[in-house]
Amino acid sequence: MDVQTWFTAQECAGMPGFPSGVSNVRKQLEKLSEGLEGVRRKRGGTKATEYHISILPARTKNYLGYSDAGQPSEGLGEAKSGLANDEKKALWMMIYHGMTEAQREAVVEIFITGGLKMLMPAVLELSDSNQVQRKEIFEQRNSDEQVSPASSVSTQSKAG
Repeated sequence: MDVQTWFTAQECAGMPGFPSGVSNVRKQLEKLSEGLEGVRRKRGGTKATEYHISILPARTKNYLGYSDAGQPSEGLGEAKSGLANDEKKALWMMIYHGMTEAQREAVVEIFITGGLKMLMPAVLELSDSNQVQRKEIFEQRNSDEQVSPASSVSTQSKAG
């Protein structure tokens, strides 16, 4: 099995840890490789520049099935098949880190006392529904929301 250790900006575009635009990826790769020797080279027969896996962000290496050291992880096939789960875990962590400490404590307390049904009744309700039912539930919940107008603020300065 040939293990890929050099990547172009085009190949990195859209991977976890990189933007989707190739020019922005190229800029990021240039920054990551700045001042380092032996981590950048021209791809033979093309104008493309390749970058060694050692400079890629940890998220990208994990996505590709590599350890932080740039070596293939044990069970590379398992890592590739579990990519969706890794991305889901990353999303959950992002949600968790986006909460205040008080919100985190409340989530844990609700889960401990009432379980998943108490913590996320909407999630459980939606997971048991088909596509049409989900759409109806979303529409109903959106129409139930009370939208209050912003308080009026004067932008005129008071002359004194």
